[in-house]
Amino acid sequence: MISVSVIIPIFNVENYLDECLKSIINQTLKNIEIICINDGSTDCSSEIIKKYRNEDSRIVSIYQSNKGLSFARNVGLKIAKGEYVYFIDSDDFLELNALEELYLYAKKHDLDIIYFNAKCIFSSYELEKKFENYKHYYNRNKDYNLIISGKEMFMEMTENNDYRVHACLQMLKLKFLLENEFIFYEGIYYEDNLFSLKCILYAKYVGYLNKFFYIRRLRENSIITVKRSYKHLYSYFIVILNMIYFISINKFDEKLQVKIINEIDKLYNEEMFIYNNLSEEEKEKINNFSAIDKYLFNLIIVQKEINNKMAIELNLIKNNKINKIISNIRKYMKIFKIN
Repeated sequence: MISVSVIIPIFNVENYLDECLKSIINQTLKNIEIICINDGSTDCSSEIIKKYRNEDSRIVSIYQSNKGLSFARNVGLKIAKGEYVYFIDSDDFLELNALEELYLYAKKHDLDIIYFNAKCIFSSYELEKKFENYKHYYNRNKDYNLIISGKEMFMEMTENNDYRVHACLQMLKLKFLLENEFIFYEGIYYEDNLFSLKCILYAKYVGYLNKFFYIRRLRENSIITVKRSYKHLYSYFIVILNMIYFISINKFDEKLQVKIINEIDKLYNEEMFIYNNLSEEEKEKINNFSAIDKYLFNLIIVQKEINNKMAIELNLIKNNKINKIISNIRKYMKIFKIN
């Protein structure tokens, strides 16, 4: 059986793809498959994939029209054959011993998920100065050296401000994902927030290696550095809705609910920052919301701003009103695509 399936969505990264692919091909763990999904690239990415595919039979290449990161990852999940799966962004790269150490540790302890850290590099001095807070963002403050449940890990990491949602900072058991039908929400940004929350809260056993295996590259026109638009706003909105729905259908204890709500609160703050900095033209696009979207936007976003806290979400949960809201939404419109 293949030990790890490495899933690499690729879109117009000709300047970085060589480094990414070399870091995977030359891993000390050899029993892997490398699934490259070319998501409609218009640069030389296709030629680079073809070159490496001809040199390494472990590479599986898929070509599709541009459908976004989540869709590409989900395509990879459908054909993955590994015991574990790992998602890497095609403009980043891995330390050469990463997959072997992660797999052996996860296998030894029968983990659903194993977490680790990243180093951050910058494509320019200007970006480094502008996004200086990312230099140590992927460094966790504590060493979580126990094998515990995902809920326990979430509680501990959020307590220490160490919870990071990035799919590239975790290796996951494929059987665990398939049994729970966990895939990425398609058509939005920030899909990792929803995916990672579901995974950690359902995982029976998780672990952590306090090692910097991942090299995260901050570059121009990436999801982090690009100017925020209406789509960023809408993506946060959808993620927040789905997180609230996720709480409503799971019987988490109150302490855990509060921790989840705190994470939602952070997303809300990000969303309102984006909203306040949108151009009037971009704000006008909110009028394209469906009637149900507008209702929920006003309920959860506008009213929350007036109250200045997560009181609305807390009251909805405590009074069980959110279940009624969700029930009505699902009856009239399938707005929630819970993955």
